Amino acid sequence: MSTLKSAQSLGRTHGSPVSPGVTPGPVRFLKHTSELAQVQLGDVIVVPTASPDWTSALPIVGGLVSSIGGPLSALGTIAREQGVPAIFGVADSLSHLLGGSVVGVNGTTGVITMDSANLLIQDQASEEIDWHVDKGEWN
Repeated sequence: MSTLKSAQSLGRTHGSPVSPGVTPGPVRFLKHTSELAQVQLGDVIVVPTASPDWTSALPIVGGLVSSIGGPLSALGTIAREQGVPAIFGVADSLSHLLGGSVVGVNGTTGVITMDSANLLIQDQASEEIDWHVDKGEWN
């Protein structure tokens, strides 16, 4: 079984870590820059490519996921500069994300956690950060 399939069976998927940090947030799919007005504070935006056209959303988003792109892309560089956790290269796993569902984005490890009740996200030090959606706080 591949690592990607193993991660998906646990409610997780992964891509390439682009910008470090850990955040939970509701998924918002964007196909065109004309949809940028729909972005709300704390959204995890999921975009088709790592185009710099998405840069205007970075000040308010919680996290960034892109189907295509890498750490050296302009959008990846700007995400790091602005401290927005980002994961790129998750094209095969986007069908597992649901618009509006709460996910955890770990830009340090490249893991997206899809458990909206209790997000367990591991960072590079293998420490677990437990996000309780009902409490709205990190434990």
